[in-house]
Parts: sequence; structure tokens; C-alpha cells
Amino acid sequence: MERLKEDEFGDVIKPIKFMERVEDELDYSFYDDEVIQMKKMINPLKVIPQEGVRYSIINIMSYCLTHFVNDYMERYTKNTHSWAEGKECLIVMKNEFLFKTILLSGVKKNYASIQEIQEGNLIKGGYFDIKGLAMQKSITNKFTQKRLKQIMYEDVLNTENFDQITLLKHLAIFEKEIFEDLRTGGRKMYKPRKIKAISGYADPMRIGGVKASYTWNELKDDHDVGFDLEGTNAVEVVDMIINIKTIEKLKKQADELRLDNSVESKNKANYLMIKYEKLKDMLKSTTYKGSIKSISIPSDTKVPEYLVQFIDYNKIINGALSLFPIEQLNIYRGNKQNNYTNIISF
Repeated sequence: MERLKEDEFGDVIKPIKFMERVEDELDYSFYDDEVIQMKKMINPLKVIPQEGVRYSIINIMSYCLTHFVNDYMERYTKNTHSWAEGKECLIVMKNEFLFKTILLSGVKKNYASIQEIQEGNLIKGGYFDIKGLAMQKSITNKFTQKRLKQIMYEDVLNTENFDQITLLKHLAIFEKEIFEDLRTGGRKMYKPRKIKAISGYADPMRIGGVKASYTWNELKDDHDVGFDLEGTNAVEVVDMIINIKTIEKLKKQADELRLDNSVESKNKANYLMIKYEKLKDMLKSTTYKGSIKSISIPSDTKVPEYLVQFIDYNKIINGALSLFPIEQLNIYRGNKQNNYTNIISF
């Protein structure tokens, strides 16, 4: 349909098309004797005719392959002299799943998939399944698991046209989310650990969770809650870069605050110098040997502002994004030895 438009003098100018009928892309199913649409419409859970055709074709192929595979297995038993007349072959293969999409890796039982049919039964909406991939492991924090699984499902498995650029954009957004959460004192990227009583270890300072909790007890203020290391604890650990060089930031910040004559600034400067001296003494001890690599902070305690600047952002971001199997999608990760995250450099 077209609408005529007039100019300021009342003369008709070029018509404007404001509605256009778009014909459906159609096909024909010889199996169902139906005209079918080529494109799937709004409801993703509704099984439409072309899917029925696909299922039928796949079922026919599966039936044929099952017959050929089992015939091969029977021939194999005969060749290995384990076949007996009148007895059925015990090696029987059958088709169990129909996968909508599957991402395979080079390791056995390491894959991500969307299952549509199981043993002939339709799974409504499909079943998203991950086996063996690092993003699914129990030591991975829940936030990382959730975001990487979302990206895997939406950008890799449940899309008609996989686009590497779209995937990289969403991984870059996730990287920004991690950085911003850590910078503002968030705890989404802290790693969950469970530690026994300190007496249960022959050398407790070799256990990351124990050492990180002990470090907090040494650094905490008097009003802060500490860890009872004589009992079992569920802790959250964050990676740090604390050494003689990095703690100089605290001394510099204290000097800058002293330029302001306000009481508040002087109190902050004194507080930073106390932490500076404490960290300096700790780093000289045989327990730390010049480096504090992690710390655990109780869940009901706010992350101290002075510690936020020591968080190892690169290690945490790289650790999270490296769990996503981009190599299997023909994306080069780059040299891991460089000071780079997977997406951007600092």
C-alpha cells in the first residue's frame, strides 16, 4: 500500500510506501504432504512441520546406521572367535540422543550440547548440557559458571549463525564486569574453598586457603571478624599482588593525604601507614618470603579499600576467561605469558 504525499503547494510528490506484504518462504514436505515455512516463527517451543521432517530424516538415518553398526559388531565377534551359533551378540549399539548443536573438544567426554530428543522422546525447549569442560568444575565460582554458560548457550549453541565477533564482544563485556566488580569491592570472583582446622595439616602455610585466612587475621582491624583456624571454615579467596614494591603505594597515598590539613585526611594517612608497616613486617617473615599472593575476607565483612588496589586483576580475569573453550571455535587465544587478558591489554 502507498500513501500520496503533497508538498506545501498542494502538488503530489513521490508516493511513500508505508506497508509491504512480505511473502513467507515456503517449502513442501513429501513426507507429510504439507506446505511448510522455511523460517521458524515466534514460539521456539512449538514443533513446526519442517522440524518434523528433520526428525523423520534423522530417525531413518539412525535406523539404518543402527542396523549397519550392529551388523559390524556381530562380524567383529565372529572375527575374534567370540561368536556362538544361536546366541545373540551382546554388543548392541543404539541411538540415544538427537543433538540440536554440540561443541566437541579434543578430550573424551568434554563437550557442550543442546539435546532435542532422548530415546525418541522430545525434550521441550531442548536440554542444555555441559560435560567435562572447565567452566563447569566445582572449584569455579558460581558467577563465572553462570556467565560463561549463558555465553555458550546464546552465542555458540543456540544460534543459527555462529559469529566469532559477537562471541568476543560478549566475552569482553564479561571481562569489564569482572574488573568493575572487583574494583568496587565486589566478591563475585572470589574463589570458594573449604579448609580444615589448622592442626589437621602437617604444613598449614602450604595450603592456600589456610594461608589466605591467616593473612586476614593478621591484617584485620580490631573491630573486624576473624577466622577461627582451629575449626573447619568455608572461605572465599582472592588473588593479590602484595610485595615490597607494591606496598609503596600506601606510603605515597599517606604522604598525599598529609598535604591536606583536615583531621579526616590525617587519620586516613595514619591508618595507611599502620597497614604499610604491618605489611612490611609480614613480608619480611619466613611465612611470606616477600610476597602475599592471596587473602580471604569473611563474607560479612566489607572489603577494605586499601586492599582493593592490590587485587591481581589480570590473573583473575585471565583465569575466568581461559575456562571458555574458544580454541575449539577457531579463535586464537594469544601468548599467555604476556601481560594480556583474553580480550584487551593493560
